[in-house]
Amino acid sequence: MQISRVAETELELVVQVARQSFYEAFHETNSPENLHTYMNDCLTVERFKDEFSNPKSVFYLVWKDDQAVAYLKLNEGDAQ
Repeated sequence: MQISRVAETELELVVQVARQSFYEAFHETNSPENLHTYMNDCLTVERFKDEFSNPKSVFYLVWKDDQAVAYLKLNEGDAQ
């Protein structure tokens, strides 16, 4: 596995990974409507661009066999 810092051009990929991870973690305990609402409100390119623009937040992708399998976001101070 490799970890790399996310470039702004990779934000769509980060959102895809975030949406897939969220679905896999919560689809068995939430209604399809709740999943849809959360993903369309919170897991969007626009929202991630806004968070990415915060200098106190850094995103990373985790790669396995040339495929993005996870992401992480590190916040410093009051970033959220």
